[in-house]
Amino acid sequence: MNQLGPSIFVVFLYYSAGSMAIAAIVGAQVLNETPFSGVSFQNAVPLGLLLGAVATYFNRTTEFAIAASNPKALRKKLDAWMMERGYELDSDFKAEGDFQSYRKSSWQRWTTGRIFVKWQGKSVTLVGRSSIVRPLQQELSAEAQ
Repeated sequence: MNQLGPSIFVVFLYYSAGSMAIAAIVGAQVLNETPFSGVSFQNAVPLGLLLGAVATYFNRTTEFAIAASNPKALRKKLDAWMMERGYELDSDFKAEGDFQSYRKSSWQRWTTGRIFVKWQGKSVTLVGRSSIVRPLQQELSAEAQ
């Protein structure tokens, strides 16, 4: 499967730079300085790096593959897990073969991203944000055995 989503470096850079900019601007207001001046920027850099690392951990793109002895049961478990958490099959997603895309059905669809699923015989590959794929991996690993 080709890489979906940005690399881990791009995710880290995006969140770190955004966090640094916000921290520098807020810090400048608190310290009555100009934005990105010495003290406010010095305080913003470590905060931005820390927040960038945390955000990267939760928001990076992760891929997980699992083989199942009973693919139908695994598919039912996956569908149930997704529905419990507010995901539904994305009807706008056009792909060939056994590709599926799950998306939140509410306003959260803009902040949670998609989960891509590729069925290949008795195995399934999931791609999505790490914060969603990791718990799903734990749940499905128990089902696959």
